[in-house]
Amino acid sequence: MVQPGDNLGVAQVDLILDGKTLASLTEPPYAFPWQATAGEHTLRVVVTDRAGNTAEETLEFSVSP
Repeated sequence: MVQPGDNLGVAQVDLILDGKTLASLTEPPYAFPWQATAGEHTLRVVVTDRAGNTAEETLEFSVSP
């Protein structure tokens, strides 16, 4: 689960896995079930606040078979 915060409020959270959008969430909880697949992955989380400002974080990880 992603737990973003902002003094103006969060408008949207985008979850992007390996370059493909998994979900665009507009209400908490900011969680999305994902069936893990073996290999190297990159997760990018982009948070947009109610003023239109964005912040993002990228995490690289691997899943063992």
